[in-house]
Amino acid sequence: MYDPNEECKAMIDALKELCQRKNMTPHGLAKKAGLSPSTVYAIWNGTAKPQVATILAVCNALDVKIGDLFDRNGGAALGDITCEEEKLMESYQRLSEENKEKFKEYIDVLSEFLDKD
Repeated sequence: MYDPNEECKAMIDALKELCQRKNMTPHGLAKKAGLSPSTVYAIWNGTAKPQVATILAVCNALDVKIGDLFDRNGGAALGDITCEEEKLMESYQRLSEENKEKFKEYIDVLSEFLDKD
């Protein structure tokens, strides 16, 4: 079963790690998430347990999935992808095989062009 105190502590640790990866301070997170700095600092320091709406606002601000805050395995192989990258992958998966090949060719050409800079 879940221990709410342990789960909150693990979530806070994951939150701190995600902020560090994205070079975001607690104050910057509060601003981007539309939360008061005192709310974020209270979560950050473990003196408050966030409500679901607050967690979702934090996830949106960090561009991560809610599961990323609760993943005890350090994230899946693709755990570090953003929501935007996930949408791109979903779009790619809906393409026909022929269009997937065209897309790959486009990416190869674009990569070659960008590598020249």
